[in-house]
Amino acid sequence: MRVLIYIVIVLCLAVWLGVKIEADPGYVLVSYSEWTLETTLWFALFTITVIFLLLFLIFRILRGISRTGYNISRWSKYRKRYKARKATNLGFRMLAEGQWGKAEKQLIKRVKDSEIPFINYLVAARAAQAQGDYKRRDEYFRRANMLKDSSKIAVTLNQARLQLKAKQYEEAAATLSHLHTVIPNHIYVMRLLKEAYESLNDWDQLWLLLPSLKKRAVFKSTELQELEFIVAENRIRNLVAVKNWKKLDEIFKNLPSNLRSNSGLVAIYVEALMLQERPSEALGLISEILKKSWDKKLVIYFGLMVADDPVKQLSLAEGWLKSHGKHASLLLTLGRICKRAKLWGKAREYLDACIRHKGNKYAYFELAQLLEETGEIAKANYYYKQGLLLAAGK
Repeated sequence: MRVLIYIVIVLCLAVWLGVKIEADPGYVLVSYSEWTLETTLWFALFTITVIFLLLFLIFRILRGISRTGYNISRWSKYRKRYKARKATNLGFRMLAEGQWGKAEKQLIKRVKDSEIPFINYLVAARAAQAQGDYKRRDEYFRRANMLKDSSKIAVTLNQARLQLKAKQYEEAAATLSHLHTVIPNHIYVMRLLKEAYESLNDWDQLWLLLPSLKKRAVFKSTELQELEFIVAENRIRNLVAVKNWKKLDEIFKNLPSNLRSNSGLVAIYVEALMLQERPSEALGLISEILKKSWDKKLVIYFGLMVADDPVKQLSLAEGWLKSHGKHASLLLTLGRICKRAKLWGKAREYLDACIRHKGNKYAYFELAQLLEETGEIAKANYYYKQGLLLAAGK
């Protein structure tokens, strides 16, 4: 329908133009030197139009000839990119199928013609690691970094991830530490760095990282609290192991208040004080902590230490008996303190109560020693035997 309308319009214009030409054909005279040319206006216009179209056609032909080299180059580039895209897709498919060697070969085969060489190198690095070739993996990362449009952060981050997966924890920690200085607020970098430090048991570095983890809320608050405790505990245990008492004191005193009053950490620190024969400090610390929270282990430690003032030590422990009741750990501690003070009757009473209350194996041994010292050998042997049976789980 539309074509028919166009035909009708063209016919109408042709009829109109024919009428105009017949009514007034016009006159054109061109004179040059001795030459003159006379024609109608309409023929002159037609001739000019034809000449213009011929010149335009010649120009297009010449332009096409001049661009032949460019067009061939463009076609060649397109073909190369097409083949590179095909090789990349094949490489990804083989990687998904676990054909690491073939995947790496396809990804690198036409990497120079690839539209995304950066991605080719990163994935090829993964394929190289899957084959256990870390040297070739790192070479791919180096090449990716050299690309003009490369993202150095993405390259370094992927390199660190693969290093962690390969259990190259020292290399991963070094890579991520550098990255953390470049982008200190990057949450994923901090997560990986935490993983690297944990794997290396580098608790000092992880302790330094903790403020950043808290500030950026990298983990849930409960997870951060647990991590903070684990890091503090391991730092203290490491210093106890090497007997670096000076640094241990410094670290413990600089702990946040919630950790410094944590009974688990206090118990470890008290053990260190006992090793150093610093009972007064240990007793004072235990007394301070037990005012805030009751802990059986600290109560036991309180009874193991020889105080400068045993009367005060006993008085304080008997005060806990009133406020906390007859706990087995407290009864054992009272028995030990009385035993050291040679308060035989009281010591025996407390140790008997502990045995009746929970059947504590240490109470059996303490009472057996007391009876041995007071000459009741038969009874002492009986309690030694009971203690051994309890210790053996019989």
